[in-house]
Amino acid sequence: MFYGRPAKYSYWNGCSTGGRQGHMMAQRYPTQYDGILAGAPAINWDKFIPAEYWPQVMMKELDYYPSSCEMDALTQSAISACDELDGVKDGIISMEGLCHFDPLTVVGKTVNCTSPNGTIKISKKAAQIAAAIWAGAKASDGSALWYGLPYESPLTSLGGTNCTSLTDCGSLPFAISSDWIQLFLQKDTSFDVSTIGYEEFDTLFRQSVNEYASAIGTRDPDLTRFKNAGGKMISWHGMKDQLIFFNGTEHYYRQVLEHDPKAHDFYRFFPAPGVEHCRGGPGWYPGESMNALMDWVEKGVAPETLKAIATPSATGGAQPPLRTAGLCPWPRVMTFVGGNPDKASSFVCK
Repeated sequence: MFYGRPAKYSYWNGCSTGGRQGHMMAQRYPTQYDGILAGAPAINWDKFIPAEYWPQVMMKELDYYPSSCEMDALTQSAISACDELDGVKDGIISMEGLCHFDPLTVVGKTVNCTSPNGTIKISKKAAQIAAAIWAGAKASDGSALWYGLPYESPLTSLGGTNCTSLTDCGSLPFAISSDWIQLFLQKDTSFDVSTIGYEEFDTLFRQSVNEYASAIGTRDPDLTRFKNAGGKMISWHGMKDQLIFFNGTEHYYRQVLEHDPKAHDFYRFFPAPGVEHCRGGPGWYPGESMNALMDWVEKGVAPETLKAIATPSATGGAQPPLRTAGLCPWPRVMTFVGGNPDKASSFVCK
């Protein structure tokens, strides 16, 4: 007791694995913390980690490994198609659930590329790969295994390739996913992940769940003990997250509400449009969320919105002003109602 008395409140703050650990504290050790701030939580680890390899499976099955230029063009096409669903054009998809972009509509479009330099036309196979990444991992019989990336997430994060030219590319999977398959599932450091097709992927996905769900799954929706202990939790997740599937967190929160329809009284989830994994991207980052959590725990003031800021990329000249926003608690979404789109007052939660 450095200050001569015990701490009055205890808090947890973490993102990604830290966000998963925060959820595990609420689920398994509910009296340890008065408040938990859990960003982009890596819950459902046993499912989403093998699901991260799904893009590479699709490339192998189609025998096509698109360049990053081709895949980035598909991402930008999706953003252009769905950007203004929230009422303002700002390069951010805030209403992901209303976006139904079909990548086949831009097949044949010419794209100018750098590194490697040149031009390329968007191919049907690249469009099929993008559609599969957005739809999410499938079993060999076509049934859904897990969610896909949001439309605005960089497809190259999980659908990575290594290219010597625009038309000569090979597989470059996300290391954590390929390591998981090699070390934790196959338990063989020499296993060649590039050989994985539909059927083997199906088997590996189910093996991951069967072996590791109880240890690292972290998806118990029963937070009764945390609630009874007086705990409060704020979770947020970037809707442009390129590594942990945003809809997996949304799925968990829906399960919590199904178990306890009043869970909103102690646990609130805030989607962050345009934010990548834990930070980055053009969207609104809730960097002052701990203040909101402390107000909820210590003053009983529940957050109706979560203060967030975005810094648009400068295109020359003076640095553009910060954009402010109040992130909306799920299931409400930020909707532009007019005025200056850089101001939080120009948006409401609907």
